[in-house]
Amino acid sequence: MVKYTIHSGEDGAGFEISVIADNGARHTMLGFKTVAEAVAWIAGDKRLTTLDNDTSGRDLPPAREA
Repeated sequence: MVKYTIHSGEDGAGFEISVIADNGARHTMLGFKTVAEAVAWIAGDKRLTTLDNDTSGRDLPPAREA
C-alpha cells in the first residue's frame, strides 16, 4: 500500500506530499497551496493507482486500429 504524508513546504509556504510506494521508492510532490489541494491530489493518485492495478480490462473499451 502506498503511504502519503502531507507536510509544510521547506520554505514554510505551501505544502508537500511525501509518497512511499509499495516497492519502497520515495517521491516528493511539491507546490500545493493548501492542504485541500494536497488531499485532492492524493485522492486522484489513489484512483489512478487503482486503475493501473486493475488488469482485468473489463471496463476498457475495445482497442482501435490506427
